[in-house]
Amino acid sequence: MQVNCHAILIRVCILPLFQGLKILAFPCNQFLSQEPGTNEEIKCFISGYKGDGKFDVFSKINVNGEDAHPLWKYLKEKQGGLLIE
Repeated sequence: MQVNCHAILIRVCILPLFQGLKILAFPCNQFLSQEPGTNEEIKCFISGYKGDGKFDVFSKINVNGEDAHPLWKYLKEKQGGLLIE
């Protein structure tokens, strides 16, 4: 039997640090077309790979340009640094 050391390390050492952390997934197709499917296709695909980590998947959004989602515009404005266009 092969042991996945990374999975053990994550479960034992890293996950306890993030107790209560809520992951919110916002698919976006603006980076090398990695999310080309419909919202339903993306949710179906992700549901097979969540594993122990549970997170909410929202509708596909744009994060760059004039039609960027208002949430992302807000985050870019408040955060600065790498989130700035």
